[in-house]
Amino acid sequence: MTTTLTSQIMIFLFSFILGAFLGLIFDFFKVINSILKANLKRIFFEDILYFTLSAVVTFVYVLIVNMGEIRFYILCGEIFGWLIYRFTIGKLVYKFVLVVVNFFYTWGSRFKKYIIGKLPKNKLKKLFKKIKSIAHKFTKKIKLKKVIFHLYQKNNKQSKIK
Repeated sequence: MTTTLTSQIMIFLFSFILGAFLGLIFDFFKVINSILKANLKRIFFEDILYFTLSAVVTFVYVLIVNMGEIRFYILCGEIFGWLIYRFTIGKLVYKFVLVVVNFFYTWGSRFKKYIIGKLPKNKLKKLFKKIKSIAHKFTKKIKLKKVIFHLYQKNNKQSKIK
């Protein structure tokens, strides 16, 4: 397949933009890791998810744009786009998103404290007692179902033996 120089440059520029988009997705996962408590298992699966997503997006892009022919300039465009995004505007986007998330978190917690502070204490205690009793009844039903299931299995095994 012959391609012109202008089409190769356009493909390179679009792969550059795709790399920047993949950098934005990376920042999304980075923000999640900043907000949530550090958990190595979750981070491991997030990394696998990110690299799988990146591979699929790259594959589909190459399939659509270049009929599945992998070219070095496409991969270089993605890498350069990711790196330039990451070390320029990526830092600003990451900090901005963290500021926004922290703002909503602090105002949400203040709002929650305000709402709970306005509720009468005796009604809150009654509400929590009702929730605990419903949860207790629910767990009792689950335990009872497990016991019945095990008894049913024992009876079936004994009847098959005879």
